[in-house]
Amino acid sequence: MTPVENAAEVLLARQAILDARQQVYGYELLYRSAGAEAFDGSDAESATGTVLANLLCSLGLENVTGGKPAFINFPEGLIGDSLAAVLPPERVVIELLETVRPTPEVIAHCRALKERGYRLALDDYTGAPELEPLAGLADILKVDFLLAGEAARCQLAKRYRGKLRLLAEKVETQEEFRTARELGYDLFQGYFFAKPVIVRRKDIPANKLRLLRLLAELEQPELEFARLEELIRDEAGLVYKLLRFVNSAAFQLRSPVASIRHAMVLAGERQLRRWAKLVTMAGLGAGKPRELVTGAVVRAHLLEAVACETGFEERAAEFFLLGMLSRMDVLLDCSAEELIAHIPVSEPVRQALLAPGCGNEHCVALALAEACERGDWERLIRLSRRVDAEPGAINRHYLEALRLADALPA
Repeated sequence: MTPVENAAEVLLARQAILDARQQVYGYELLYRSAGAEAFDGSDAESATGTVLANLLCSLGLENVTGGKPAFINFPEGLIGDSLAAVLPPERVVIELLETVRPTPEVIAHCRALKERGYRLALDDYTGAPELEPLAGLADILKVDFLLAGEAARCQLAKRYRGKLRLLAEKVETQEEFRTARELGYDLFQGYFFAKPVIVRRKDIPANKLRLLRLLAELEQPELEFARLEELIRDEAGLVYKLLRFVNSAAFQLRSPVASIRHAMVLAGERQLRRWAKLVTMAGLGAGKPRELVTGAVVRAHLLEAVACETGFEERAAEFFLLGMLSRMDVLLDCSAEELIAHIPVSEPVRQALLAPGCGNEHCVALALAEACERGDWERLIRLSRRVDAEPGAINRHYLEALRLADALPA
């Protein structure tokens, strides 16, 4: 049994925390019991204990966060528990839930954690005076941008910036991100970076359009080398990268490569698909947060796995392409309509991209992926029932997709 398969006891997701340059600083881990219909917070200690057991004994913290700090929710009853001491302080931020009371005992435990090198984050802070003792111990204040009004956001920034790190959470638009950054917030959590900023222009740039068509070509059941050569040969950067790829030590060539077609044949279909997907995604994501490219790859792998899980194995490549394209509007700053005007896609994929509520199997798979990404467990359970799949199985595929995406070269 693999580590991911051992994770069936808990549903686990991660949500990126970005810095001002929109680079990943860390991940908050979202979780709940796979066997319960809903996690209402009534057994927060058990939930945290379960996720920690999975992280340490099964999944591996490194595999879930890619070496970035993990923000883990700690209810009041576990702050003084020895459970925290088994976590590596350099890899973990202990997140104090908003329900934690600043009792003398809690304050003493927090100080002891800090003395051992742990960082503390105070969740959903809006400036409540009774939580001031905890704010004074925190390394990171997470300010809820939905709950805190404009005046509170500004007041907290003036009071704490320069003293600790301010994290704006539930930031959903680029405008909110810019406002928070201007106020002096250091870290940002939400889906602002995963929404397209539509740029009014006549067309998608030619170089990215070529990459997009190459990506679509790679998902065909049988590769047409002549068509691939046509897409690659006029793009100097792709030609150079292909030649470097086949001239690497892995291929142990005894003679020089004679042509682009020769290089493609030497690489072989499997390796060529892998290489082309990597360089295509890197090119399409140029100038964008790496988390966007990672997110697109996660969705693609997850939808491919969902297709196999729900009886659509023969269309797995189509589901993979849907996952890629579902994030491509953000990478290219265009609408979904503009996107599919330039590449041939099947009607089910077209419907899923243009009408997410259409209800076909592609739409449901896309909705399952979004539920995993957001840690929306109730929705995940509901959608899993529609496709006769186990929520735990879908989540295991999601965790495996995270691992595959994190393995992509920078």
